[in-house]
Amino acid sequence: MKLSSTLAPIALALLAGANWAAAGTLSVTALQFPATQNTPDIIYSGTSYLLWDDNNGNFFVGQQAGATTTAKTKGMNNTGGGVSALAENSNGSNNTAFGFNTLFDNLGGSENTAVGAEALRSSSSGSNNIALGYLAGYNLINGSYNIDIGNEGLPNEGNTIRIGTQGPGTNTLDTQTRAFVAGIYGAAVAGVPVYIDAAGQLGTASPELPVSFNGAATGGFNGPVVDIQNLDTTASSSPALRVIAHGSPAYGALSVSTAGPVSPTSTYNIATFGNAGEFVSWLDNNGDWYAKGSVNAKTFNNLCDRNAKENLQPVSPREVLQKLDSLPLNRWNYKQDKTAEHIGPMAQDFYAVFGVGADDKHIATVDEEGVALAAIQGVNLKLNEKLVEKDAEIQSLANRLGKLEAVVKQLAPQQ
Repeated sequence: MKLSSTLAPIALALLAGANWAAAGTLSVTALQFPATQNTPDIIYSGTSYLLWDDNNGNFFVGQQAGATTTAKTKGMNNTGGGVSALAENSNGSNNTAFGFNTLFDNLGGSENTAVGAEALRSSSSGSNNIALGYLAGYNLINGSYNIDIGNEGLPNEGNTIRIGTQGPGTNTLDTQTRAFVAGIYGAAVAGVPVYIDAAGQLGTASPELPVSFNGAATGGFNGPVVDIQNLDTTASSSPALRVIAHGSPAYGALSVSTAGPVSPTSTYNIATFGNAGEFVSWLDNNGDWYAKGSVNAKTFNNLCDRNAKENLQPVSPREVLQKLDSLPLNRWNYKQDKTAEHIGPMAQDFYAVFGVGADDKHIATVDEEGVALAAIQGVNLKLNEKLVEKDAEIQSLANRLGKLEAVVKQLAPQQ
């Protein structure tokens, strides 16, 4: 290439390895910098570096890109592209930043990759972070080994992957509500179950179930291993969970159990059910079901199999009837249900009179029915006794009447 007299001095200066600044436009077919071991290759924009390429493996393009590194010549193998990319980097190495203000505050962090305007903007000392997208990893300050894709991250977290934004972030309102993963969503992968372990890691290990969640959580009902919510609050809101089993599974569509001891002396709940204010029903490991409300059904079948019972003792119907006569009966309603009235005894009185049941706060239906049946037998015995007495009285009267009729007949001819 033949240079004009105007460009010749510039070319000579460049070939000599000198820095050159000029106002206006420079147009050349090719621009070649000389090999050097000490002096960086630089192109200026005004008084600021527009391009910096040094012998420590650092390469920056854009106004104020790598500004601190170029001033102190510290850090190695950094690549920055965009206005103020890696602007504050002082001794960090092996960082890659593309976009406005990417890794702007990084001082000594290394092995970071940021792509997108202000990606990893606030990270100052974290290392081995990856951020992709506008404001990706923006909130991260000191954490390391994070991957933030379309997510602003959290200030000091580490070893975390965040993809997408669940709700409004600090600087953006963009959110994602669904996820589609090729090979998992919309396609059956035979023999490759999805597995989430106790650390929240997703993978394709080999659990016994197609989808398995394992976790270690504390904090009561507010800290479950798996939380499923339908956030729709309208009258047409759908169930948060629907379970369907095709075929005729022996254990039903839903199987719920605990891994605790099976001894009846250790009582704990298998399942609890409630509303926004309180738990209203629960099932314990002994098969006892508790409910604060009414139970409605066509029939209720108590277990009454002789083979399930022991310590059988005869009952005196007369004694039960006599005790029943002393049992106070009242008309009443439950405090939680003032609209429905009932007639019956109090559990304390029933327990004091008959001494049966689990405690003096409840009355089992089998005990009420048993008392009623025994009392009916007692009434029947009393009636039978009365009938026998009446039969004897009638027979006595009949005998007396017969004798009287005989006397009357004897006296009749004499008249």
